[in-house]
Amino acid sequence: MPRSPELSLFLARSAIDAGEFAAAAQELDSEEARQSGWRRAWWRAALSLAQGEQADALSFFAAVDRELPGELAPKLALAACLEHAERENVTEGLQYAARYYGLVAATDAGYASASFGLARVAMRLGDREEAVSALRRIPRSSSAWVDAQITLCRLQCAPLQGEMPQVSDLVATSEVLGGLALENSVRLPLVRDLHQNALTMLLDGRIPPDNSVQLMGSELQEEAQRAALEQTFRSLAKLAPTDEDRYALVDQANACRPRTLT
Repeated sequence: MPRSPELSLFLARSAIDAGEFAAAAQELDSEEARQSGWRRAWWRAALSLAQGEQADALSFFAAVDRELPGELAPKLALAACLEHAERENVTEGLQYAARYYGLVAATDAGYASASFGLARVAMRLGDREEAVSALRRIPRSSSAWVDAQITLCRLQCAPLQGEMPQVSDLVATSEVLGGLALENSVRLPLVRDLHQNALTMLLDGRIPPDNSVQLMGSELQEEAQRAALEQTFRSLAKLAPTDEDRYALVDQANACRPRTLT
């Protein structure tokens, strides 16, 4: 009984999902599958990914991209392959990934996964500014917008390749956090990281105290940041799932409390 190309591809996809890679390969080599044009290359790429063969997947997705130069999905797939591919020149692969992610994100901001991908790659390349810009492209109307803002807070105040953030990064994180309605289980760790990094930078002399700068309502000076960090740790302790975790958080709160003369 003759089968359609669509049925052949459906069977191949089902085999991939079931982990039956030999059956999937056999189906994709069938006469019916060969009549499906670029779709066969797409599922050959999917099979290669499932088998951990990144280089083969990259070749198949590139073939689809050549066949459909105006489509964004193949470019997004290429970017993902390049991001995770094992290459001798890792930087070059990441730069190519950034190029494809950036092209997709700039063409259609609705592809939030492209913006997240560009942010990841940019951070690996040491470009905090590009990572921040990528996440800010995601529109407020997107279902991924809140996740983008959370990620934005994390990367803006995190050390990057041994370099601490700038004061402007800390202020930007504070402003984003101040505009988000988050559960305390999500919000408090972000607030902790903000004050912790600010205090570290103050103690290391990387930034000077500045009472005109406010981080979540606390001035950028040692005593205020210690107090804010202490309070954050105590709030986190109330959410701790175990007594052991709670005691550890209370100890951290005590360790960073403002110093007194007595």
